[in-house]
Amino acid sequence: MNKSAAIINNQTNCSVVQMPDRKFPGIVLQGDSLNIIYSNLMKVLEQTEGKISKEEFLIILEQAELIEGYLNQYEKSLDESSIELPYSKSFNKTTKDYKHYWE
Repeated sequence: MNKSAAIINNQTNCSVVQMPDRKFPGIVLQGDSLNIIYSNLMKVLEQTEGKISKEEFLIILEQAELIEGYLNQYEKSLDESSIELPYSKSFNKTTKDYKHYWE
């Protein structure tokens, strides 16, 4: 059975959607917007490395890892559906480059 999502609000670049079988609505963030957020987080990591406490750095890194996971799933889904990305991939680093901070 194919269930449909209910669009609650579609007035911005970030729609509010009620997914079937979910108690609370979520948001649909455009892929290019998600890519911008990730890119900005990676820039913050690069610019703050060694300049802030390890605890503060790990908070930023944790958020970057979360967004990177969403972005990877988005890109995989588009690839599997033969849909072109709405942005070019231009990252020199990933959060894996900072994994030593978790040790």
